[in-house]
Amino acid sequence: MTRQASKGAQSTLSEYNRKRKFDQTPEPQGKLADRSGKLRFVIQLHRATRLHFDVRLEMGGSFKSWAVPRGPSLNPADQRLAVFVEDHPIAYGSFEGIIPKGNYGAGTVMIWDYGTYEERGNSDPGLGEKAMLEGLAEGHMTFILEGQKLRGEFALIRLNPGEKDASNKTWILVKKRDEHSTYKIKRGQEPGWPGDVSAATGRTMAEIAAEAQKKGQVWIPKKTTVAPRLDMVAKSEAGKKSKTESSADRKPPRNEKPKAVLATKKADPKPKASPIPRRVALELPLLERTKKEWDEKTWQITKLSGGHRAVAEIDGSRVALYSKRFLSFKPKFPHLIDALSKIRTPMVLDGEISPDGKSFQVLDLIFFDGMDYRGLALSERLEKLSKLSIFRNDGIRLSKTFTHEEAAKTGGTFLARHRDSTYQGGVSRDWHEFELEAGEDRAVEGKKDSGERGPALTHLTKVYWKDDGYTKGDLIEYYRSVADVILPHLRDRPMSLHRFPGGIDQGGFYQKDFTGYKPKFLETTRIYSESAKKSVDYVICNNESSLLYLANLGCIEMNPWLSRVSTIENPDHLVIDLDPDRQSFEEVIEIAKTVRKVLEKLDIECWVKTSGATGLHICVPLGAKLTYDQARIFSERICAQVQLLHPKSTTLERNPAKRGGRLYLDFMQNRTGQTLASVYSVRPRPGAPVSTPLKWSEMGRGLDPSGFHMMNLLRRIEKQGDLWAPLLKPAHPDKIIKFLAESDEKSGPWEKQVPRKARKK
Repeated sequence: MTRQASKGAQSTLSEYNRKRKFDQTPEPQGKLADRSGKLRFVIQLHRATRLHFDVRLEMGGSFKSWAVPRGPSLNPADQRLAVFVEDHPIAYGSFEGIIPKGNYGAGTVMIWDYGTYEERGNSDPGLGEKAMLEGLAEGHMTFILEGQKLRGEFALIRLNPGEKDASNKTWILVKKRDEHSTYKIKRGQEPGWPGDVSAATGRTMAEIAAEAQKKGQVWIPKKTTVAPRLDMVAKSEAGKKSKTESSADRKPPRNEKPKAVLATKKADPKPKASPIPRRVALELPLLERTKKEWDEKTWQITKLSGGHRAVAEIDGSRVALYSKRFLSFKPKFPHLIDALSKIRTPMVLDGEISPDGKSFQVLDLIFFDGMDYRGLALSERLEKLSKLSIFRNDGIRLSKTFTHEEAAKTGGTFLARHRDSTYQGGVSRDWHEFELEAGEDRAVEGKKDSGERGPALTHLTKVYWKDDGYTKGDLIEYYRSVADVILPHLRDRPMSLHRFPGGIDQGGFYQKDFTGYKPKFLETTRIYSESAKKSVDYVICNNESSLLYLANLGCIEMNPWLSRVSTIENPDHLVIDLDPDRQSFEEVIEIAKTVRKVLEKLDIECWVKTSGATGLHICVPLGAKLTYDQARIFSERICAQVQLLHPKSTTLERNPAKRGGRLYLDFMQNRTGQTLASVYSVRPRPGAPVSTPLKWSEMGRGLDPSGFHMMNLLRRIEKQGDLWAPLLKPAHPDKIIKFLAESDEKSGPWEKQVPRKARKK
C-alpha cells in the first residue's frame, strides 16, 4: 500500500524548514514522502546544548518527533520525559554527522537505532498509521518497535491529555511489559544501552565528529554507510538485497556494543582476529523464579559467591577491572590488579570478585591473544579457558562446574548458561540465575519476592529544580547510577530524612521517625532519643531499592550518622566542617590546607570533600575506636589551632550573629545523632550540586564546587573511582588516642610551638 502525500499536509514541515538555513547545514530539506511498506522509526542521539535522544515515528509523510533527554528505558516503571518538537522529513532518518556551529541544533547527530514499527492491534501499515494519527490527537499512542536495539511495545502519553491545544507538548515515553522489558530483572542488572554506538555505522559520537573533520566535511552523506540502512528497510523485507548494502561498504559494529534481551545466536566455528575490546558490556542473567531442573547436557551450572560481577582487561602493563556500569574496581581491590598484572598474554575475562575481595573467579573468556572468542559457543570458550595457566596466580581461580544434583546438595545461588550460546552482552535468555536450598533437589524462588524487587517510582516528571529543569526522575536516575559507590558509605547507618516532595523552591522538612508502613526491602533500627524522650525508628539504607525509595519520597540529600548501628556510640570518622560566610572558595581551600598541615604534624591523614554548598568537609577515619566525646574534643583542639593561625578569618563561635563574617570551624558535628550530607549526596540547592570527594592535589585556584553536580558526576566517578574508599577500610587511630592522653584538657599543645610570625593576621 502506497500513500500519496497530500499537498495540504506540507505545512507539517514548515516549522522545520523555517528553523534551518539549508545553504549552511547538511540536513535534508523538509519534503513530505510517500510511504511504502511498514512504518519506519529512527532514534537519533544528538549532542547539542545538551546530550539527548530524538525519537521519530513515521506518520503522515513525515517523522513525528519527540526529544527525550534521558533516552528510552526497558523498565516499565521508568517514565521518561518526552517533549514534542517539530516534524522532521523522512530523509532525516538517514542523517548522521555534524550540524555546523551557528545553525539550529548545532552539534553531532548519530543514528542510535532504526527499524520499523506498527500500531498495537494493526499489522496493516495504512490502518496503523491512521490509528497513530488519531492517538496523536487524543494524546495516547501504543506501538511495537522492531529495531536494532529496541524491540517490543512502547507508549507515548501526553500529560494532561484533555488539554489538546498546540502548547501542550509534554509527553512521557513508557515501556510496556513484554518479553523485551526488564520488569522481571533485578534493579541494577538492567542491560546497559550502547548510547555511544551508531546502529547504522558502528561509530561513536567522537568518531563521527573526527571523521567528518578529517575529511573537511561537516556531514558524511555517503549512501553506502548511512542512507541505505534506513531507506532499504522496506526492500529488505521483500528479500531484495541492495548493492549499496554490501558488507564491503559497511563498517562493522564495535565489539562493545551490547544488546537488549537476547535469543540464542548461532555460534562461529573459530575465534576471530580482533584488537582487544574495551569497555565490554557484561552478559547478565535473567532471574529464574520457577522451579525447574537444569539438564547439565544443555546447561553449564556455576555457583556464584554473591560478590561483584566484573570485566578484567589485561593488555601488557595496562590492567582494567570494572563493573557492569564501567566503574573501576582498581582503587578498591589493588591486590587483584596486582594478580592480574602478572598475566603476560593480552586477554579479557568475565568474572566475579568474591565478597571478601580476595579472589577473582573467572566465568568466561571474551578475548585471548588477538582473538575474539565471543562468537564461539560457551562450551568451546570454557574449554579454552580451562587450558590457560593464569590460575596459578594467587587470587585468580576458575569457576567450578556443577551438576544439578551437586548444586542441590550444596545449596546457594547458581548460574545456568546454555552450552551453545555466544557471548553478546546485556541481559540474555541464555543465562539464568537461580537459587537452591541445601539438601533439596529443586529450584526455589529468588531471594526477593514481587514486593521486594524494587520501589514503585511516582511523579517522575515533577520538576524539583525549577531554574535548571531537573526532575524527580533525574534525581532517581542519578542515585541509581551511583548506587555502587554511595551505598557502602550509607550502609548500616541511621538516616535523618530531609524531604522536598514539592522541589527545592517549596522548602523541605525533616523526618527521623519512620514508624508504620514500610516496604520489605527497607530496614529500620530503633534508637532511644534523649531529646525526644522516646524510641525512634530510623531508616537504614542498605540496598539500591532503599536508596531509590528514599529518593522517591523526595529525599534529595542523604544524611547518615557518623556511626553504624553495631557501634552506635563510636563514629567511624570525625568531621571538621568549614562553613564560610563572606570568604571566597579560594580562602576556604587555604584554611582546609591549614587543617591538613596541623594534622600532618601529628602524622594523621585526612580526606576532603565539597559540602555540596560553599564549604568543605574534612574527615579523619577513627575505625569506631573512639567515642563521640573523644572525637569532638580532638576536633575542637585541631580547630583551635587552625583559628590561631587564621585569627581574622576564622572563628569557633557557634552563634552566627556573633561570628562577624568569619568562617566557622565547626567541630560540633561530632555528636551522637548528628547527621551530615553523605559523600555523593545531592544537595537541595540551585544546580543540584553534589558533595564530592576531592584529591588534595585538586585543591587550588579555580576549583569551583558548583562544577560537581548531579548531571555530570558519574563521568568523574568513572574516571576517578571512589576517592573516599580508604575511609571504608579498618582504621587505627592510635596517634589520636595518644594525643588525647598527653595533651592538656583545657588547651592544645601547640601554642608554644608556632612562632607568632607564622600566624596569619
